[in-house]
Order: sequence, then C-alpha cells, then structure tokens
Amino acid sequence: MLLALTRNLEKALLSIIAGRYQVQYSSLNFTVPPKIELGELALPIAFDLARKIRRPPIEIARELASDAGTLRGSAGWT
Repeated sequence: MLLALTRNLEKALLSIIAGRYQVQYSSLNFTVPPKIELGELALPIAFDLARKIRRPPIEIARELASDAGTLRGSAGWT
C-alpha cells in the first residue's frame, strides 16, 4: 500500500514541481525519517529546489505540502 501511495505521490509531485517551479526531475528520493514521530516518509526535495530557484527551502516545502494535501489519498500529509 505504501509503495503504491509513494508512486502516485511521486508522479503528482513531479508534475507539480515542473509546473510551479519549471524544474524537471526524473524521480524523487523518498527517505524514511530517523524517528517515527517525524512521519513515515520524508522528501528532501525542497533543499535541492531552493538551490536551483534561489528561494528558502521552508517556503518550497510548505507549498509542496499544501499541493500534496489536495491529492487523493493524502489526508493528513504535511
């Protein structure tokens, strides 16, 4: 189940990133946070995007989290 969700999320976020930031990625690198309190998945893409588009990573992360929150099956993602 988690694998299917990450695939769907990756596909959607790749499209969102390309449209919003005009940056193309072939894939996203999901990681597992060191503590479960931090969630089940992490996506450090905001740091790479911050370097490429010269914006604070926290702003990018908030925008992506907001966009991801509108995706089907994404209730509770932040």
